[in-house]
Amino acid sequence: MERIKALALIDVVFYKEDSVRAKWRDWHEALTNTSLNDARGWEIRNLKYNDLLSEMAKAVGFDKITANEIQRTYSPEFFLTNARMQGATAIEFHRVLKNSQNFGADRKDGPSPLPLGEPPGPQSGAIQ
Repeated sequence: MERIKALALIDVVFYKEDSVRAKWRDWHEALTNTSLNDARGWEIRNLKYNDLLSEMAKAVGFDKITANEIQRTYSPEFFLTNARMQGATAIEFHRVLKNSQNFGADRKDGPSPLPLGEPPGPQSGAIQ
């Protein structure tokens, strides 16, 4: 929840920094674009997120930090594997529930609440 609150304040905190606000709009548009709900889309979102962080760093005086440096993070394989397993489990759980009768009630068909494509990893840039 704190991350969502912080993101909501970008336009306020950086109100004089048009470049930061432009990068924020770019990333937000990528997040809400459902055609990017695939592996390439997550990559695009990550790049836009790193661009936003780099622009924010410049605005507060860290001129030498680039998006490439921000992208260079350490994430133990365990966390990546765990995130993938949780995503796969959620998709499988959804599939089983969708194709099962629930407590004697008829199953209701409708659109899936899960995005298509690979679930976001820890560096997806998705709002969590």
